[in-house]
Amino acid sequence: MSTYNVVQPKKGTSMGIINFFHLRKVAFICSFLIVTGCTDKVYPEKTVTFITISDLHFNPFYNCDIKNDTCLIIDKLQAAPTSQWKEILERYEQSKQIYNKDTNYFLFHSVLGTLKKRADDTHAQFVLLLGDVLAHDYNKNYIKYTGDTSSIGIQNFVNKTMQFITNELKNRLSSIDVYTVVGNNDTYSDHYTSEAVFYKNIAKIWSQSIKDEKNRIKMENDFSKGGYYSLELSKQKKLRLIVLNTNFFSTLGKGLDIEAKEELNWLHNELSSVHKKNQKAIIALHIPVGIDAYQSVIQSDVVSLWDPQNTQQFLSQLEYYSNEIIAIFSGHLHTDFFEIIKFNGRTKNIFLTGTPAVSPLFSNNPGFKLYRYSRNTLELQGYSTYYYPLDSIRPEWKLAYDSNKNYKLACRSCNLMKAMDKIKPSGELADSYQKFYMLRKDLQPITKENKWVPYYCAIRNLTAETYQVCLKNLAFRKGI
Repeated sequence: MSTYNVVQPKKGTSMGIINFFHLRKVAFICSFLIVTGCTDKVYPEKTVTFITISDLHFNPFYNCDIKNDTCLIIDKLQAAPTSQWKEILERYEQSKQIYNKDTNYFLFHSVLGTLKKRADDTHAQFVLLLGDVLAHDYNKNYIKYTGDTSSIGIQNFVNKTMQFITNELKNRLSSIDVYTVVGNNDTYSDHYTSEAVFYKNIAKIWSQSIKDEKNRIKMENDFSKGGYYSLELSKQKKLRLIVLNTNFFSTLGKGLDIEAKEELNWLHNELSSVHKKNQKAIIALHIPVGIDAYQSVIQSDVVSLWDPQNTQQFLSQLEYYSNEIIAIFSGHLHTDFFEIIKFNGRTKNIFLTGTPAVSPLFSNNPGFKLYRYSRNTLELQGYSTYYYPLDSIRPEWKLAYDSNKNYKLACRSCNLMKAMDKIKPSGELADSYQKFYMLRKDLQPITKENKWVPYYCAIRNLTAETYQVCLKNLAFRKGI
């Protein structure tokens, strides 16, 4: 713990002069915090850090896909226990990670090493894995490279993959909890479905990453029922983590009305309990509520990520319990995005912050985030985004930017949402948003030539109606 001695002024010294130099010292410390990311090393008693990663999309078929032939590695993985997978992958996975492909073993190994270093350096309390652990077309590739079309074969291989990833996370992050969110690609069969057997089996695996026995048992029991759960964090009893299954809310989910209603009722009860216990809540989910700006531009129409009815009910609950919610953490879009969930009247707005993908499938650079919040007020103070420039000769993980510096956030106040809410259709903050959207990748869909305005409108307008009004008000000027 850092301590500062109180210096008594000498006789005849003005207290005003002492205060002046004290304020200069505070200002220097604050500027240092902005540059370094307000790490735990400076204010260990006041600041708590945690890490978010998303869209890992681990792909054991990577080598097979690159070489486009029969795949010896899959036969060996299929026959071996998960304790031998690391050795097999290191021996047979020989292709370099490239853009437009899901995560191979070496990228996975690289991000794990960096996560451990960041967690150790900042004394991170936990990790949120925000969904889509499995690669795209996982089942299709399994059948392609094994010839096994049986449901039990696919289930066993998915289970072994999940167990391998969980083991690696446990081994590298041995002292902290990893809380996992289900994504639309995390499935035995079709995306955006409800799979009772998947939830039951995967709950037993993912719960192993939780150190506290009580929370481990609760996560397994809750997740088994519908792929969502809540826990009171063992090191911060006033903070509750609420993990949602947003597959039920998606516009791509069919026949899930009952499941969506049950989950929204459960969420209401959880937020009500948070309010009664005078707690605060962190909400973690995979598919964010709001507008898919990329698809909206591609299709020249408004594409919502959630079913409108689910969106409305969700936003109503957020509005009612907004004072209890610290922030919402999301993945799915593979980009470094954020949303400001705004309400009418005096209700506190809510910050929804996205985590970029580890997978570089969509020409993005891999990334993850390190967040920090106040131990005393539980207010989100800022974050640092890290990235892995694949187009470098020798790629290595590095800091992309820090929110406090990039979005002109004064460290003494550290109100992250208010800083982000200052973004305009043009200007320095808009330029920063576009620059880091794909993590310093020049090839990206958000450039002015590809119409930045739809992306800007998606930041604050989460329903089709308000989004269209925003587009109309900004006149959709040609070339913007």
